[in-house]
Formats: sequence, C-alpha cells, structure tokens
Amino acid sequence: MAVHVSKFMTETQAFSASDDATIRTWDLSQEAEIRQYTGHKDNIRAGVFDASHPNMLISGSHDNTIKLWDVRTHKEVDSFDHGLAVDALLSRGTIIISAGGKDVKVWDMLAGKLMHTIKHTKEVVGLSFDGSKSRLFTAGLDRVVKVFEITAYKHVHSIGFPAPVSSISLSPNNSHLVVGMTNGMLSIQTRKINESETRENNAMYYETKTLISPSVVKADAVIEHARKYRFQETLDELIQLAEAPEQISTLMGYIEILDRSKELVWTLSSRNDVALFNILKFIQKYITHPNYSFVVRKILNIILDIYGTVLQTSEQGKELFNNILNEVRKEINFEKQLLEASGVIECIIANN
Repeated sequence: MAVHVSKFMTETQAFSASDDATIRTWDLSQEAEIRQYTGHKDNIRAGVFDASHPNMLISGSHDNTIKLWDVRTHKEVDSFDHGLAVDALLSRGTIIISAGGKDVKVWDMLAGKLMHTIKHTKEVVGLSFDGSKSRLFTAGLDRVVKVFEITAYKHVHSIGFPAPVSSISLSPNNSHLVVGMTNGMLSIQTRKINESETRENNAMYYETKTLISPSVVKADAVIEHARKYRFQETLDELIQLAEAPEQISTLMGYIEILDRSKELVWTLSSRNDVALFNILKFIQKYITHPNYSFVVRKILNIILDIYGTVLQTSEQGKELFNNILNEVRKEINFEKQLLEASGVIECIIANN
C-alpha cells in the first residue's frame, strides 16, 4: 500500500500513514515498528505531529475524518468529521486545520467544535503556515494560493498561477514560497516586502523569480528560464513606453513574437499586482483599436484565464475590468450605429 505521510516526531522516532488506513510509529535507532494505530476506514493522506503536543498524533483520511491519537495509551481520543475526504492537515496549539474538497476547516480540539470554514472554487490540496504561524496559505486546483491572517482568518492576499496548484511550502524564514503545479512546473517565489512593512498594505507578498520544470536539470534549461523572466521585464518596460503612440507598434510586435514562440502565457503568468494592473490599463486603452484589438483580445483572454478568480477579490482589479467592459460597450454601440447608417445608405442606393 502506498505511504502518503512520513514525518519525524523526535530525532529517533517517526510516524507514517498509508493507504492501508493505518498509522505506524517507528524507532529509527532500532529500525523497528513501535506501534500500529487503526480506526480509519479509508486511505490516510495527511498527518501532523506538533511538538507543542508531544503525546498526540493527528491524522486525516479519505473516510472524511480527522482523528487524534494519544501515543501514551495508543488509543483514539477524539474525531472530527470534515464532511469530505481529507487531503491536508496543519495544527497550531489547540487548533487543527483540515483541507478536503473545496473547504478548509478550522477546529478547536479542546472545545471539540468547528470554528471557521474557508472556501476555494475547486479542491484544496495543500496547506502551509508561514514561519511564525501567523499566516495560513491554502493552495487549490483553482490555480490560486490564498493567504489568511490567523487570528480572525481574514483573507489578506491571493496569488494566481498558470496551472492548478498541487503542492505548496514556505521556507522557515519566509523568504521563499515554492508551489508545484499539475503541469509539471515548479514556481519559486521570493519575498518582496521589507520586515517593517505590513503585508496587508502590500498587494504582492511574493514575486516570481524562477519558474522551472523539475524534470529538466540541464544548464541550458536554467538559461532558458532566466530568459523567460527577462521576457516579463521587457514587456513591462514596453508597456510603460507605449504611453507614447510612436512606441505602440514596437510593443505589439514584441507581443506577437512572444505568442509565436509560445512564451506569451508564461510571460503574463505570476505577475505582481502593479505589473498586472498596468497590463489591464494597456488593455483598456487599446481593446477597441482597429489595428491592435486582435492582439489585445488575446492578452485579455489569457489574463482572464489566469487571474479571473484572483481579481474578483481586488477592488482595483474590478474597477479596471469595468473600465474595459465600458470601452467594449462603447464600441458595440458605435458598431450598431454604423450598421444602422449602412442600412440607410443601402436603401438610398437601392431606390436610385
């Protein structure tokens, strides 16, 4: 049976959990099994050992339950019903956080009750704390990582990705966020803000520096992905320059090159809020331009595909989308007027 959980409890002890619905503790020095825990009725996909509760193991199973085990008595001491198959677990003091289906649920193990529910639009597959356990990161197949402030579980930020997210981890000092995706790519993001700045006031908590495929480890692959990152910088610079009408043709030519070389989606992916909003302003300006609307519509479709869910939570994003919608509506009304004029002209010609 596949083993899905393997974690240290102490320097010489570890525990594992697997598809045989059992949890096993191990003595590493003796290379022997210490104890087997049974009680789940389906695959176990998540487990937690919290050093603040050294006598307790926590497991999450596809039988929809989270179970607490006392390693002294080797017995189950409590159980919570998540309602769906549990795929990820975290614990913080007396709090347990479970992920399964589209829901992340927060439990109080002392009170034995549900405290809070967090929603994604698709299945949640990963959970992570920051180094101080003051922020909760949730990762889902909706291609979004959401960040929550722990005390009130307030949503403070979202990060969009080009593919469904399958795994997530933060470095102990919070300097890097690593996200695995179902398309085989690994996104490594670097912390952007200073320690003195509050995260709530910074729209982008992390900034993408590297986007790599773990299956490709050649030196030329590193060069290729560094080149892709420069694509983003170049696009941002050209968008700024495109404020001058004589520079717009250069920008459009560059976008067409990115599209032909299959780099356009990656260049638009994992952008910080400043860059993303500048792109949306560019779209608003040129969405109805007769010479450039075809290219701009293609960019808009990619932006909607990648960031649609994320931008729903941003007031500035909503405002920019409304501005773009208004420009499109103006163009539609203008086209209707042209059609009406065309009909009148045709009638005049026909009568003559």
